[in-house]
Amino acid sequence: MPTPNAIHPHLHLSFEKLTVYVPGVRQKCCSSNKNPAALFLQEYCGLQVEQHDPNYALDGVSGNLSTAQMCLVLGGGSQQSTSTLLRVLSGRSNQTDEVSGNILLNGMPVSQPLQSWRRLCPYISASDTTHSAVLTVRETFQFAAQCTSDGHQTKEEIDGRVNRMLKALALEDVGDTVVGDNNLRGISGGQKRRVTIGEMAIDDQCRLNYVKASPPSDEMIELFDSVLVLTTQGGMAYFWPVDRSELSKVFSLGSSAEPSAGSIADLVEDYRAKADSDVLEDTIQKRYTDSSAGKDLVEKLAKIRSEAPAPKQRNLDQLLPPTKYSTSGWYQFRILSARRIKLIFRNSVTWTRILIAIVFGAVIGSLFSSLEQNIMGALARTGY
Repeated sequence: MPTPNAIHPHLHLSFEKLTVYVPGVRQKCCSSNKNPAALFLQEYCGLQVEQHDPNYALDGVSGNLSTAQMCLVLGGGSQQSTSTLLRVLSGRSNQTDEVSGNILLNGMPVSQPLQSWRRLCPYISASDTTHSAVLTVRETFQFAAQCTSDGHQTKEEIDGRVNRMLKALALEDVGDTVVGDNNLRGISGGQKRRVTIGEMAIDDQCRLNYVKASPPSDEMIELFDSVLVLTTQGGMAYFWPVDRSELSKVFSLGSSAEPSAGSIADLVEDYRAKADSDVLEDTIQKRYTDSSAGKDLVEKLAKIRSEAPAPKQRNLDQLLPPTKYSTSGWYQFRILSARRIKLIFRNSVTWTRILIAIVFGAVIGSLFSSLEQNIMGALARTGY
């Protein structure tokens, strides 16, 4: 991961009691025969009577991450919990999300949305449908590198960043292969996911990283600095540096469980498989609260708050990039135009339209080829 430099000092991102309410799936009351009034309104008045189920994607989640560290997010009832956490921390929460709790950068509150904060927190969605199918892997990385550069890097410097990323992600063999989609054969699904990771990591401004994976091996988990485990209801079951003994104390479902038995992911998955009641989740959360890891996290967050600058001395702008975007408007126009030209001329529909235009032009032109090359012929060609 990139190390802190003179432009961006050492950063601490902390969040306390983070709760996100997401409107649930709308259900039609009139679908039930028990509500004749709603059925009447729908059938005869054209009105849709709907209700919302409460849905808390996150419920009281806390944690802390420093510069050049990576955190692994495990668990959660669905992808909604992990995706919502990543979106909120990167300043990309939906307009319908009701967010409560504190998000602090070096002890100072981060208001949302902040474009300069988004520059420090790239967010890659769970789907890989954002790639351009007709661009090669190398061209995809080149475009990402150009968008995150300062606008003054040479082509050789950008190519160097791209080549290093291709090598790091073992994509050198498919560097000149198109990404592809359902209609165009390209790289495999696993390679697309690595391309997604490369688009985020190729950014030199990348500082803080939260990654979700399921189910990772112990070798992969031990590469992370910390791990965050979410409950099926979006609560927090564990947050602390990767420590098998601490995880075993929290997630061991039997008194005879050995700390070395099974993998770390197995402990979490076993807990999730048996979490058929709120009682077990409450027990897990209480174990974590009473554990040394839970107490240390509370003390660390309290220390960050105590060391934060006074309200009158807080200047969040000093910690964030000075400009809204890393490049100028003219530079963005150039790279977007070059990319758009590639997309247009690599689309088979474009060439089909060009061929049709040539054929129709030749046919229509042949209809007037016998006319004289004089004033009368010119008038005839115009319909007079």
